[in-house]
Amino acid sequence: MKMRIWLAFLMAACLILAGCQNKPGTSLLPGTPPLPDTEPTAVYNWMAGESPVPNERIGVRRSSVSWGNQAVSPQGTYFLAEADPAKNCYILYADHGSDTFIKLCGRPDCSHSGRDCNAYVYSGRFLSYYNGYLYVVSGLGGGDRLIRMNPDGSNHVTVLEFQKFAKEHNAEGASFEMISKGICTFSLYNYTEKEMEVNGRLETYLVPVFLCGYMYKLDGSIPEPQKTKGGATPFYHCGDVFFSIADSEITDGCDSVWDWDPETDSYTYLTEYPKIPGYYGPEEAYYFRDGAIVRLNYTTQTEEILIDTGLEGEYYLFCFPECMVVASRTAGADKNLYVYNWANELVDTVEGPESYDAMDRLLLAETAERFIFSNSWDGLPLYYINKADLGTGNAKLHSFKLPDL
Repeated sequence: MKMRIWLAFLMAACLILAGCQNKPGTSLLPGTPPLPDTEPTAVYNWMAGESPVPNERIGVRRSSVSWGNQAVSPQGTYFLAEADPAKNCYILYADHGSDTFIKLCGRPDCSHSGRDCNAYVYSGRFLSYYNGYLYVVSGLGGGDRLIRMNPDGSNHVTVLEFQKFAKEHNAEGASFEMISKGICTFSLYNYTEKEMEVNGRLETYLVPVFLCGYMYKLDGSIPEPQKTKGGATPFYHCGDVFFSIADSEITDGCDSVWDWDPETDSYTYLTEYPKIPGYYGPEEAYYFRDGAIVRLNYTTQTEEILIDTGLEGEYYLFCFPECMVVASRTAGADKNLYVYNWANELVDTVEGPESYDAMDRLLLAETAERFIFSNSWDGLPLYYINKADLGTGNAKLHSFKLPDL
């Protein structure tokens, strides 16, 4: 089935997600509120077991695969691509199922090579797709403004000016932090002088000092950003859990994991933090330790070995709705990706791209049908692995076609 796309020239370049059971979930008619986002889904014969990870990718900052330069929508995937040292960026788009990225601009009068292009964002970062719109932060340093646009790149609207907000609240600057599930967080700061030793002598530098944190809701339910109470630092979502860490200076000697509720600006204690990144749900956590995939029970504070992988060294555990992926955290140590289903069975071992970076940093994004890779931690989307090929002996890297940047 072909999908109707807002950009006319996408018709020939993009195919609908194989196995997808959804139709476009947005309305872009003027004056019409957008419809709820619909997650693409797919089913594979290697899937088994009960996953603790919900099928939720749109608008969510997830552990390790959504740190700001990509966003998943019902129709496709967006990436930010820096074009030159002057911090000129372009938003790239590929429909689910396509092997071709294009610049996000459908204007026939545009050369797609300058600041007037719909795909252009100056020093862009923190892409997010939420409630039918694409959001991106523009500007150097902590970011200057939050921009909203239609999914086809048209109609850029400044939603929030961070540095202007800082000045209005007696601060010298603002630093954007993240967007997840429609919640935007940022902090205000002032500068202070600090002496630091450089090459054997003391030098005086201006360093930012944190003042307070703020949150803003993209649905417009609050008229302006609200100050947050603090106490822990929110990082990303694990399902409904807004994973947050309070360091030992706050919690009397040990780091701890909390769930932040933006609606009440309150925190619920989950567990002591074992100092291992991973997936932290409401009752248990999953991570890689000493060659094994481990599940931590918060109530009993006991660890259960789910899979003894036999791998030696430092590895990272990615937890996705259909599967778990183990990747090396050491550059040059292991190029393979180890894919397990939720019945704790090894589905496949697939060789990743060549790189000087560790393999866990090359997995940039994950969709219902693909894993997307680069050859460096801050690179372009260059390769993908089809999930449908896992377990067949045919799983391998495929290359994307990219536009001229």
